[in-house]
Amino acid sequence: MKRSDDGWTVRLTKSAEKIVSVPPLSRGVGSFEAFLDLRGEAEITGHGAVPVDAAVLTSGYQLSCQWQMSSVNVGISGGPTAQASITWPPAVVFGVQAMPTVSTTLANGATVDVKFGQKALTGARAGTRAEGVRVEISGCVGARPAVRAYIRVSMATAANDNTFTIYGSPHLL
Repeated sequence: MKRSDDGWTVRLTKSAEKIVSVPPLSRGVGSFEAFLDLRGEAEITGHGAVPVDAAVLTSGYQLSCQWQMSSVNVGISGGPTAQASITWPPAVVFGVQAMPTVSTTLANGATVDVKFGQKALTGARAGTRAEGVRVEISGCVGARPAVRAYIRVSMATAANDNTFTIYGSPHLL
C-alpha cells in the first residue's frame, strides 16, 4: 500500500507471473527466447484532499543484457607479398597473402522496459493481463539475460502527480 501526496490509498498487485525459457527460434549466437505471462492491478481508494483527475496502470517486463553485441563485421584483408633471401644463388619469392578478419562492437549492458499492457482507471480499480507474450533478446553475450516484471500506476490531481511502481524478482532466461 502506498499513500499519495493528496492522501489517496494506492494498492498495486502483481500476479500470474510466469516465465518459460525456450530454445531461441533464430538459433543465433547470443539469442535467448521466452514466453511471459503477467497480471497487474491498481486500486485507488480512500478520501484524498483533491479529486483524482486521471490515473493509468502500466504492466510489463524489464529486459537486461550484460553486454550487447551491436554489429559483427567479417572481411578479408591481404595483398601481394614479396620476399628476398640472401642465399646463393639469390632468391626472390612473390606471393599473395589473405587473412580473414572478424570484429564486433560491444556495448555495456542496458535495461529496457517492455510494456505489456496499459489501462486508464475510469473507476477505483483497473487491471491488465498478458499471456504467452514472446520475447527474444539477440546479441547478448557475457551472461544470460535477465527479466523482471513491473506494475506501475501514475496518477494526477490538480495539486500533485504521483507514480508508484512494484517489481518482481529477476529471472535469468
